[in-house]
Amino acid sequence: MRACKLSMQKRIYVVILIGLAVSSILRLAGGGGGSGAIWRGDGTPTQTDDAIDVAVYLLQYKNYTTTRNPAVSVFRTDVLRRYGTGRVNFLLHENAKCNFECTNDVEYNRSQHILAPCLAVTRPSYCDDHELLKCTYPQCKTMITNDETCEFTNIPFDIRQYYTTDGPQRGYLPLGPRIDSWISFQRIQQGLGRAQFVTPPSSERKFAFNAIFSQSTNPERQNLARMIEAGSMTLKLPIFSSMAKEWHPDANSDQTEQLPTDEYMGVVLDSVFTLSPAGHNPECFRLFEAIMAGSIPLLTRDDLLGNSYREGLKLPHPCANALLHWYGAPIIVLDSWDDLNSTVETLLADPGRLDEIQNKLQNWYDGYMRMIVAKFEDEFLG
Repeated sequence: MRACKLSMQKRIYVVILIGLAVSSILRLAGGGGGSGAIWRGDGTPTQTDDAIDVAVYLLQYKNYTTTRNPAVSVFRTDVLRRYGTGRVNFLLHENAKCNFECTNDVEYNRSQHILAPCLAVTRPSYCDDHELLKCTYPQCKTMITNDETCEFTNIPFDIRQYYTTDGPQRGYLPLGPRIDSWISFQRIQQGLGRAQFVTPPSSERKFAFNAIFSQSTNPERQNLARMIEAGSMTLKLPIFSSMAKEWHPDANSDQTEQLPTDEYMGVVLDSVFTLSPAGHNPECFRLFEAIMAGSIPLLTRDDLLGNSYREGLKLPHPCANALLHWYGAPIIVLDSWDDLNSTVETLLADPGRLDEIQNKLQNWYDGYMRMIVAKFEDEFLG
């Protein structure tokens, strides 16, 4: 109770998990057809006897292969398997094509072996004409990715990446960790011996927080970078900062100042907190990568509510309520970045409280992702 009073006095907003009782989580994870999941000892489901195959067609963007589009990482990591119910087996088809001369020719689709149930995944600027996409993949559900500013909310895609409450409600699938960061995390686990790997508790981590982001994707990030570079932090633990001026699609390229993903995930794994300022959209890969590594995301109230889209003006982000699903998460939410040092200092003074928040966050995240992936599977189970 004393820790809670300190938190209120320091204006620390630790939003406590609500409304996700264990029974509800299990019901949502297994409900909606099929015989439910058979869970392995590591918490991931095996396929059930009546699991159905769903083909996922990732459309190639111009001359870029789909492996170069990080937005489709959720299909290329273990997220759908780890948090799925076992009712659906997703079969990935990379570099699928859009038939720009499509006339809804049934024979064409048969020749391409495009059969339901299936999902056609595209992005803005390539086959984003929904009629053309449905002509090419007439039996498939459709999904739009990379729409960070919600310009396609009124186009009838069945599922979208980047949540919004504006426009007709669609199915939703979150970003999950980015594929290169996820691969790096797998390497770290394997290097330490996967069977022996244990996520370090918050109370035993080296860094108070990490600030690893590109400044070019949001003016508020530039303001935060200047504050951190001023060296005003007075914490008992060191901090780690790597704030590249420009964003680059490949963090492992020698053409960028961004931190390589092996080093990045190693730092996150050793950080109590991970700063997660909004980029082009309040939802970013870093939220998922931090929790994957047991680091507690820390952001501002404006980031959470989507009010930091324009420098100096608290205008709503075009994707209204982009982080609505996170309003009940036990993450750390500041009034402003000016509260960063005092907030972290207070929390570091209570190691037991840190570990409690970390555990609650992991439980919340597991329940949230199982709920979301179960709803995504329902799109194909009718």
